[in-house]
Amino acid sequence: MIKKYRILFMVLLAINYFGCKSGNLKIEPIDSSLNERLRTGKGLDLRLFSTKEVFQYYEISNYSQFSSVDFQLKLDDFVKQQYTIRDIAAANNFTILFYKKAFLVNYEGHVYEAARDEENGTLSDYKDNLIALIRYTKGNHGLLIRQRVLYP
Repeated sequence: MIKKYRILFMVLLAINYFGCKSGNLKIEPIDSSLNERLRTGKGLDLRLFSTKEVFQYYEISNYSQFSSVDFQLKLDDFVKQQYTIRDIAAANNFTILFYKKAFLVNYEGHVYEAARDEENGTLSDYKDNLIALIRYTKGNHGLLIRQRVLYP
């Protein structure tokens, strides 16, 4: 009898996780505390981290229902809500990386090392889960150049 309930529970869990693709786009920080420290430089060993090369890490779910144009607009809106121009302009490069929320994948243990060691800030073990990247770079005369990349 207990085995039947266990199987039923697993089936319901699988349906809930894999079957519910509709809904709103959900973007969550992989590690909100680390994102804040990377953005402000507070609490970081500045011998290991640059405050001029800032990386921010997020997980995304329910994104596949959007066209690429709509998805880019949603990401732009998200960035506008999360960061001020002052936040972005404080760095020479401000990069926001969006990873696919995946079952049984814990990115949190990898973002610190990626921000510290990887030139482009990517999670090398999870490069196939990178969905999008938005990078702001300081240009001439204080202008910000935005680069957006959506990965297939």
